[in-house]
Amino acid sequence: MPLILRPYFNSKQGGLLGIFKMRNLLLKIQGLSERERKIIFWAIIVILALTLLTFYVKNAQKKLKGIEMGEFKEELRLPSLEEEFKKLPKIEIPKIEIPEIDQEALQELERVMEEIPAEDVSREPIE
Repeated sequence: MPLILRPYFNSKQGGLLGIFKMRNLLLKIQGLSERERKIIFWAIIVILALTLLTFYVKNAQKKLKGIEMGEFKEELRLPSLEEEFKKLPKIEIPKIEIPEIDQEALQELERVMEEIPAEDVSREPIE
């Protein structure tokens, strides 16, 4: 047997013998009921998905550990909020002073309001 083909016939490495075993496995699976084939199919899909998810998470962790926050902020070139707040105009809320009303003035106001008919009172604010 040529030296080049010898590894393909070696049972330890699989080779052609492994191909025949795989073919026998596929024939066994084809002989199963549809329900059992679906279970095997979805089991393989779940195993592959979990394997890929594991690699994704490990890779993401490695990349996140490699990023330093100072360099990350510089790369994004986002303006800081403090600088943006300094650029905004300052809004001052006026101080409203409510005058004190004594009892006599309050009673007079109530009497005047009772004299005004409800139809004359407009719902629009007075400027």
